[in-house]
Amino acid sequence: MRLSDEAAQSVRAPLTAAIVKHRNILWIILLVVFALAFNGRWRVGRDSPLYRGLGHSLASGHGYHFGSFGSHQIYPGLPVLLAGLEQIFGQRDLPPILMMHLFALGCLILTYKLVNLRYPRWIAVIVTFATGMNGWFLQLTNEILADIPLLFGLLLALYGWERLRLATQRDPALELNE
Repeated sequence: MRLSDEAAQSVRAPLTAAIVKHRNILWIILLVVFALAFNGRWRVGRDSPLYRGLGHSLASGHGYHFGSFGSHQIYPGLPVLLAGLEQIFGQRDLPPILMMHLFALGCLILTYKLVNLRYPRWIAVIVTFATGMNGWFLQLTNEILADIPLLFGLLLALYGWERLRLATQRDPALELNE
């Protein structure tokens, strides 16, 4: 027997209200998981030495060259950031790893804001929490690869686009001619 829409809403309302009310507990759980996964050491993956090597080569003034493979396969965005961090802090593992964690935090914030633009707050909370608890996301957060900065840039562009769409829908004078 299927519940009517009113009955289904009366069942969902306490759960969704509890999610919104206790969302700070979920954020604390996320922070604890991130803190437990953080060890401050560079987790060497398959491509991360290419990024670090290109960044070191740029920082030491040797140009965008690291072996025969790296300079042809790696886009320069992340190596330039790594070179800047190496110029400021020296050749250490902690600053790039912290940068990746800041990008990951930015991804979670933008995920929340983006979902919250179109859906109820409880959905934004659950989607953001599930994204942060995802093992692959957590693993990529602790590696020095372009995946998390790329995701951050993508979410930032989508959030900006969606805010622009909402602004033009509210104000007909701002609509662009198609």
